[in-house]
This record gives sequence, structure tokens and C-alpha cells, in this order.
Amino acid sequence: MKEKEAFNVMDHKKKKYIAVDRISELPDPLLQEILSFLPINQVVQSTILSKRWKHMSTSIPVLFYSGFYPSGYCNFVEKTIRSRSVKKFSLADSMYKPNSASNVDRWISFLVKNDVEELDLYWFRGLSGRMYQLPQSVLDSKSLTVLTLDGYDQTIHKLVVGCPVIQDMTFHRCHKLKSMKFEGLTNAKSIVVEYNHGLEIVELEASNLYSLLIHHHKRCEIKLVSCNNLKRLSLRVPNTTDKWFHDHLSQLPKIEFLEIDDCYVLERLKISSHSLKTLNLVLSGITLWGKTVG
Repeated sequence: MKEKEAFNVMDHKKKKYIAVDRISELPDPLLQEILSFLPINQVVQSTILSKRWKHMSTSIPVLFYSGFYPSGYCNFVEKTIRSRSVKKFSLADSMYKPNSASNVDRWISFLVKNDVEELDLYWFRGLSGRMYQLPQSVLDSKSLTVLTLDGYDQTIHKLVVGCPVIQDMTFHRCHKLKSMKFEGLTNAKSIVVEYNHGLEIVELEASNLYSLLIHHHKRCEIKLVSCNNLKRLSLRVPNTTDKWFHDHLSQLPKIEFLEIDDCYVLERLKISSHSLKTLNLVLSGITLWGKTVG
């Protein structure tokens, strides 16, 4: 057993406690998986443990970076991105630094060129209120399958249509967006549109979409076209009417899970479906949970 600071284990023959480093005994793939859940500052700190940990820190396929960290971390991110294959890149940045946009452009363009599969981008504005536009390279990506945008206020339509293989999309707190139009998304499987306060209309055409979540506190017009394979729908839009449900549910023959939350103008909801298995209703402060099997 290795004598390092870790768990205390009794050696009955020598009748003394010795320290066992269980973490370092884990295989490389498992260590990489553990490190992938840590923000980059903690990944950097792990490099002082040993040469092996230093190697691990530059070989994990998932990278999370926050603009709150000192500028020295930018150099580390640059080096790390260029030294290994990154499959998932998560970024949280306030865009308050003059060179923030150019750094992000350079990183994203390089990652897209090298077949990154998932981008999770979170923008939180400080006093500067700077706007950020994703680089054109994202539109040309042939590998990007998962995209999360939080606080992004630029045009969504061209971005989404331009990514031919994208499967999972999340748009959260994109408050300055007035409309979202998705069309021709043959590969899209899951879409989340949540708490985008300025949103007035959502138009969606996705023939192979499996799951859709739209949560909005204000009035918003929802149009679903050719979503014949949709199986999960969660809707929280206060102006949703009886007629809307009647017209749209009849066009969703495979729906299995339906959640309706805070749709206050509903008066009489009639659902007829052979595929529906779970129905969750939260109306006027009263929650009803029901299951039906066709």
C-alpha cells in the first residue's frame, strides 16, 4: 500500500495505521471523469499533487471556464484547449474585460474546427452590458450536437438552422429576444426554452423532436408545426387557451408525457390520447397528478 495522505487503514500484522491513497489508485478514465466536473481553478490546483495528476488535468475531454478567474487562467485555457481533444466546453463570462470577446471567439472557433460536440455558454453582464455575437464558425459546425445559451441576446434563427447535426438545445434567460423560429431541424431531439422574459413568439418545426419544454411567465404565442414524433411536452405559458390545446394535441399522436403548469386561462381541457401515459397539471395553485395508459 502507498503511504500517502488519504484513508487510514489498519495493518493488523504491524498493528499500526497507514495511509492509503485510494483516489490515485483509480484508473485514468475514472480520474478524468471526476476532474471533468470541476471548474478550471480546481483542476489547476490538482496539478501539484503529482506528475500523473498534472497529466490528467490536460487530458480531460470536458473543460469549464469562468471569466471571474484571473487573467493567468486564460493562458492555461488556451494551452489546454490546444493540447488535447475537447468534447465539451462550458463557459461563464461577464464580458466586462476588453479582450473577453476576442478570447472567446478564438477558443470557440478553435474548438469547432476540432470537432467539439457540446457548448454550454453562460453570459452574465456587469455594468458594461456588452453584447456578444457567436462567431460564424459555430454556424458551420458539423460536429456540434448540444448547445446551451444562457443570457445570449443575439439572433437565434440563423444559429440554429446553420448547425445541421444539433440535437439538444437550451435557451435560458435570453431576455432581449422577441422571437424564436426553428425550422428544418430534422436532427433535433430536445429543446428547452425557459424564462426568456422578452419573448413574444416561438415557432417550431422539428419532425423528429422527442422532448419540448417551454416555460414563460408572460404572454407568448406558441406554434408547433410537424412535431409528429413529440413524446414529452412541458408547457408553462399563461395565455395558453383551450383551443390551443385542442388544435395542437390532435397533431401529437405519440405524446406520452404532458405537463401543464400555470396556464390560467384554461377553462375546459379535454384530452383524448391512446399514447398518453403521464399527465401533470398545476392550475390555480392546485396540483393534480394523473396517469393514463392507452
